[in-house]
Amino acid sequence: MSKLEFLHEAASELEEARHYYETCRQGLGTELLDEVAACLAWIHGDPLRGPQHRKTSVRVCLLRRFPYGLYYLPTDDIVWIVAVGHHRRRPGYWKRRVP
Repeated sequence: MSKLEFLHEAASELEEARHYYETCRQGLGTELLDEVAACLAWIHGDPLRGPQHRKTSVRVCLLRRFPYGLYYLPTDDIVWIVAVGHHRRRPGYWKRRVP
């Protein structure tokens, strides 16, 4: 099984989203993190099962309750989480992060 690693930018996006939801309602940020953890477990189980994002090698796992997706790039030994992207904000902005 591959190791999961967040790019710095993706980790920052997750923290910003957590903070936003926590200010909306106490505990909601934690619920977001729980959903992200479930998505990470799903990715870790089989990194190739997520659908490819358009014509790239990046794959995506969509969160169920929140309008976010984890965009990730599976390699031989590490699965890189390249973005924690909102569904309706700046589509494709993270593409410059992928080699």
